[in-house]
Amino acid sequence: MHNFKFNSARALARITVLLENLLAWCVLITLLIYGANLLYKYITHPALLWSDEGLRSLLADALLVAMGAEFVRTFLQHTPQTIIEILSFAIARHIVLDPGNMLEVLAGSGAVFILMLGYFFINRQRAVQQAAATGPAAMPSAEL
Repeated sequence: MHNFKFNSARALARITVLLENLLAWCVLITLLIYGANLLYKYITHPALLWSDEGLRSLLADALLVAMGAEFVRTFLQHTPQTIIEILSFAIARHIVLDPGNMLEVLAGSGAVFILMLGYFFINRQRAVQQAAATGPAAMPSAEL
């Protein structure tokens, strides 16, 4: 019975990895097609960029492409940094597309600030752990 549980857990883990890779490829292919359509749109109609609405649309599209790339990274690397980056791009895209009133902009900016603090502390913790593993002389003081 124990051997069956072990084998089924390994099989499920392999299937999960395969599904994540398949999803990553699907998102990447969709992202490439969407990016090609965007390039065609803005190259064939450069006048779209001359208005405030066109620039806002370009920024929203660029942030959407960045979010898609971060999703692909998230499927391949399961780290808190990639999740923080996706959330940052999503909040920034929301602020660009629909800023609402000043309180919403301030709340979105505060959320991005809090996410960046989390990103800083995660990287700081990793740097401290690496310094402890390799010795304090190997760690530059600027990263502590």
